[in-house]
Amino acid sequence: MKHIHEIYVQLTYIYVSFHLTKIMEIELLNKLKKESESGIQKVFDELENMSVEFGIDEFNGNKRDELIIKFDRFEIDLNENGEKEMLRVKLGIYLEDKNDIWVNSLQPIGDYQTLYGLQGEFIDEFISLNKKEIGFDINFWIEIFDKIIPKRYFRRNIPEYTLVTYINHSIVLFQASDFDGVLIFLKRCFDYLAISENKDRIDSEYLDKVNSYLKSIFYYLKNNQLIDLEKIEKYDIEKRIKTKS
Repeated sequence: MKHIHEIYVQLTYIYVSFHLTKIMEIELLNKLKKESESGIQKVFDELENMSVEFGIDEFNGNKRDELIIKFDRFEIDLNENGEKEMLRVKLGIYLEDKNDIWVNSLQPIGDYQTLYGLQGEFIDEFISLNKKEIGFDINFWIEIFDKIIPKRYFRRNIPEYTLVTYINHSIVLFQASDFDGVLIFLKRCFDYLAISENKDRIDSEYLDKVNSYLKSIFYYLKNNQLIDLEKIEKYDIEKRIKTKS
């Protein structure tokens, strides 16, 4: 009976140890999952800061507030001997699929992976974001300006005619795919608007649309790499867009 009791105790110890190990593994995995979910937000913060500091869209045309983060899976990396080497936590990055093409209406556009040692020590992290195609419909803006521009602005003897001319030149050059020429006239628009006397004279609705147009066409050219970054810096366009000056 004593022998049987010792076997029972040993089996009980093995059973408890096994389940305790499993519980510890689950707790570790949950901890690493939470760390990864927190980590990706810190990476997004860094990307935003880099975008501002260096004037490069680190989100590849995607908007941070539109990104949806979902836990994907855990993976175990093996070494060449088939032994466990590290843990990998993978988070999926998605956009809402409004056309209901993708599973669960989530369009995958990238992922964030964190690597940990077997005891949960952080090793490295990686993020990938697919480039989002940036659209720009010049015909839309032609229609908008045609509807809202005060007709008196077409008179050559008033200051507003100069701004209208710059806008029209930028449209024609865009249609001709002369994007360097477009950038020159964007600069001239900002030069014109930098003079408070000129800016104060402009109809508020028209000015609002002009600002939106300048911002939209500039970021289309920049994000699709249609203009030289040196010229962007030279003309200080991005800063002027943000300050509207």
